Amino acid sequence: MEQNQQDKDTQDCFDTDDGEEAITRVRALVKKYDGSKCAPKFVLLNQPDCVPCEEAHKRFADGIKDGTIKSVAFDSPEGLEIMTKNDISEVPSLLLVDCLNNVIHSEAEAENEEESV
Repeated sequence: MEQNQQDKDTQDCFDTDDGEEAITRVRALVKKYDGSKCAPKFVLLNQPDCVPCEEAHKRFADGIKDGTIKSVAFDSPEGLEIMTKNDISEVPSLLLVDCLNNVIHSEAEAENEEESV
């Protein structure tokens, strides 16, 4: 039952057109499910000596500091896994991933991708 509620809460995070509100919702989601069996993670993929990455670090400093956003170097084992599994080629990238490092998409976005295929 907990996984179904977590999935519903995750989709609720995407139910806004306001990017800042979505970030706030995802950070709350990560905090709520911290320690659960398959907790979602909010990941900022980045690399050293990257000006946009440094700017992203500053922008999301509060989330990084409180642990709701995890800073991950793209060339670390975790970063490489996330980038490879999800075909990510750009940093910085702010991603919501599941416990298996798969990017979590909104159901509406997934439906749109299916329709365009």
